[in-house]
Amino acid sequence: MAKYISENEGTILKDCKSFLELGAATGALSLWLTSMKFDSFVGTTTDYDDGDDNEIGENIINNFKMNDIESINHIRHSWGEPLEELSLECYDIIFASDILIYVSQYGNLVKSIVSLFERGSKQFVMSFNRPNCKEEALKFFNMMNQEKFITQQPSKGLWIFTRQSENGPDL
Repeated sequence: MAKYISENEGTILKDCKSFLELGAATGALSLWLTSMKFDSFVGTTTDYDDGDDNEIGENIINNFKMNDIESINHIRHSWGEPLEELSLECYDIIFASDILIYVSQYGNLVKSIVSLFERGSKQFVMSFNRPNCKEEALKFFNMMNQEKFITQQPSKGLWIFTRQSENGPDL
């Protein structure tokens, strides 16, 4: 995903001022995006609520510190739950890497993506390259199609989703 973004920065990041990373885990993608300072992006990472320990959020903060990069906002968010704690009302672009391993959560993931688009997000960019999970992943793509998302695959293992309004052009 990073290679595609860097090679297509002018297209994929055009007019984007903010991003949200779903299922950030270590925050590696957000760390890279922030370090590249693509037009002074404002970023937020999310991952499931891991309780009082907040190990995921602390891990992301530590990864930023170890790389001498100012940390970004992290939100504990379980897919499908309301997105009330977001630091911005709208994120221009949503990123996710390798999140389709949680088949039982596809419905909740789609619910969160739909909610973000209803708030004004324009693109969802996702990488996924697990050949042994392709059949299960089709369920996710079908759910996205049912929600009127348009899917493009510009390179192997990378998908870009936009949403079409009932009147025609992208929302």
